[in-house]
Amino acid sequence: MSKRSRNVLTTDKGIKKARYEGILEELDRLREKILAENSEDERSVEDMSDREFPAEESERETREGETVAKEISEATKEYVALLGADPTAHANPPEDIHGELVVRWSTYLKKGLTKEQRADIMDKYPVPENCSSLKPPALNMEVNACLNEKTIRQDKFLISLQEQIGCSLSALARPMNKLIESPHKEETKDTIAALADASQLLCNVHHAISLSRKFHISPFLNQNCRKMMEGREIDEFLLGKNFFEEVKTNQAVLKAKNELKAQTQKALPRPSSSRPVPGTSRTYLNYRRPATFVRKREPNYRNPNQLKNSQQRRANISR
Repeated sequence: MSKRSRNVLTTDKGIKKARYEGILEELDRLREKILAENSEDERSVEDMSDREFPAEESERETREGETVAKEISEATKEYVALLGADPTAHANPPEDIHGELVVRWSTYLKKGLTKEQRADIMDKYPVPENCSSLKPPALNMEVNACLNEKTIRQDKFLISLQEQIGCSLSALARPMNKLIESPHKEETKDTIAALADASQLLCNVHHAISLSRKFHISPFLNQNCRKMMEGREIDEFLLGKNFFEEVKTNQAVLKAKNELKAQTQKALPRPSSSRPVPGTSRTYLNYRRPATFVRKREPNYRNPNQLKNSQQRRANISR
C-alpha cells in the first residue's frame, strides 16, 4: 500500500471509501465467477443436467452475495446522505382518490354545475342560525351608493361565491357533528382531522373573498375612509355595522381641529441674491435698459475772451 493510500485511510472518509472500493471489487469478482459458470453451462447443456452442486456451497454463496449487496447498499446510502435531502420526497404522500370520485369531480371542475344543480344542493344545506358568519357580509348602503354599476355587479358575483362556500361548510358540519359525539376511535379522529382541515381552507377562502370585495370598492372612497376601512373587523356588514357613524364622527373631529388650530401667518420668502428678481432680469421680455448718466462737461476755454463770450451768449439765451 502506498504512502498516499495510508494517509487516506487515517480519516473517516478514507476508511469509508476504501471499504466501498473493496466491496465493489468483491462484487465484480462474484459477477465474473457467475458469468464464467453460465458460459460453461451454455457450452455443455447435457453436462449441466448431470452436475450437482452441494447444497451447503450454494447456500454459502447466496449468503455471501446478500451480505455484499447489503454492505454496498449501506455504503451507498452514506454517500447519498451527503448530497442532502431528496427535494421530491413528500413527508405525507397523497392518497389516491376513489375512481368514482375522480370521474365526478373532474367533470365538475371542468364544466361546473348547472344552475339547477347548484340551487338543489344549496337548498339541502342552509346556513344554521347559530353561525351567521357563514353568510356573506352585506355591503353598507352608504358605500353602495358610491359605486358604479360594474363594481356592483362584480360584488354580487363574489357574494354568490361566498354563499356556496357557506353551504359547503354547512354540509361538512353534519358528519362532523356525528363524529364528535361518537366514541373516540383512531379512525374517527383521523376523519375529524381531515374534515376540519377542509373546513379551515374553505373558511380562509371565504375571508379572502371579503378582502377582495374591500379592495374593489376602495377606489371609490376618499383617503380618510380608506384608512378607516383597513383596520375594521368584518361582521354582518362588509365594512362594519357602525362604519358610517364613525366616518361622520371622524369628519366632525377633523373640522373642529381645523377651527381650533391657531392660524399662523407664513413669512414671505425673501428673494435670494443669487436668483434674479422678476422684472429686472435681462431674460424677461419687458426688460428696459437703464438710462446711462452722462456727465456734462464744461468746455475748456484756454482763451479768457472765449469764456467771456460764452457766458454772455448764455445770458442772452436765458433772457
